[in-house]
Amino acid sequence: MRITGKEYSNINEVIDQSINENEKLDTLEFVNCIFSFVFDFGQLVAWLKKKNIYVNYFLFYNNQFLEDINIISIATNTKLDSLNIEFSFEKTSFSKKMKISNFNIEKNISFIECIFEGDVDFIGNIFNHCFRLYGSCFKKNVSFAHSHLKNLILFTTVNDRTKFFGNVDFSGAKIFNGSFWDFQFHQNVYFQNTHFCCPLFFNRSIFKGKLIFSSIETISSSTFNGNVYFTDTEINELIIRNINFETLVSFSKARITRIQMENVIFLKTYLLLSDVVIRQTVDEETARLLKNEAQKSGNDIIALELKSKELHLHNKKLCFLKNYKEKVPLCFLHWSNMYGTSWSRGVFFIFAVWVIFFSLYVMLRDGYGKVFIWFDLSYLKEAVNFLWILNGTKELDSLSTGWPIIPFLLGKILIGYGIYQTIAAFRKHGK
Repeated sequence: MRITGKEYSNINEVIDQSINENEKLDTLEFVNCIFSFVFDFGQLVAWLKKKNIYVNYFLFYNNQFLEDINIISIATNTKLDSLNIEFSFEKTSFSKKMKISNFNIEKNISFIECIFEGDVDFIGNIFNHCFRLYGSCFKKNVSFAHSHLKNLILFTTVNDRTKFFGNVDFSGAKIFNGSFWDFQFHQNVYFQNTHFCCPLFFNRSIFKGKLIFSSIETISSSTFNGNVYFTDTEINELIIRNINFETLVSFSKARITRIQMENVIFLKTYLLLSDVVIRQTVDEETARLLKNEAQKSGNDIIALELKSKELHLHNKKLCFLKNYKEKVPLCFLHWSNMYGTSWSRGVFFIFAVWVIFFSLYVMLRDGYGKVFIWFDLSYLKEAVNFLWILNGTKELDSLSTGWPIIPFLLGKILIGYGIYQTIAAFRKHGK
């Protein structure tokens, strides 16, 4: 039966105006209708049963739901109510909140090219068949928490992928289809205590907020029964906590702005980091873990960059007064070649030391004058000799006081140190 172009203000109108008592219906279609009340499907199904009407398939095409829409069971999580009705929403808009919760869903549910203006909850369900969301747009938060998603279909072609503009929550869910490639997530995505019963693909996806994988050990833990791929993925912030990976995890060609790993172990194979770009590691533990994984795979270039991040974070947390013996060399490593990764910084360090210490040396030796030494040819010749560390100490023979010796020797030492650090930084390119 098809109902077209009607506007309803309460559930009684839907029953009384559209359905005849004791009518035998298999399919009930609503086309171009407007529902301006809180639509409770439980109440609708109860009314239908009361009138001895049994509908197996609901189709809503090009409808508008102006208030909340609910398909809610009051059953406990240990024994869910069964839902044996198939629902299909096509080109339909939902202005307020939508909620489907606590059902053992025995048939397909489809949302095709729908727009959700409010929050959406698909919480605590078991979807035994297809749960289609392709071509739909979620403008606010959507939650799949504690649901079993045996066949979650988010797209059919490259052009009708589901769009997520709010937070997406898969906490406590079981996922049997992990195809998330070429998606854009505009806010945070949560996988807390999530069980992946399949390989997980985030290839070429973009995460503009946080992507969080975590386990709460006192409650449950996340599990991965297949490989995890972030190939060519762009992630603003990635957080992984309290997870043991027994499968392959690949960050090949990924671009990660910020990453944090806490209590993470790769048990059977190393983390793949080929051509990955990591701009910031949150803490020393994260940098060390990533560095070790890069070393296991023989990726020396990435390992050197991550070692630089590890040393920098370690340097930042040290108090100078308490740890000056460790702090001083780390500071010079930072200034001279960025912990072995930047030969250009080594060159700059050499010239900075040369200018500063030669200037101090001349000022202590000759005093302050009206001539700018770096514009005077005689001083420039002397400066070049000062830069060449093997030319001895003949300049010191004419000194009338011992103070110029200090910047002279310190300058020579630091210039030599800078040359060594510049050469050391080429290891990144020479191996």
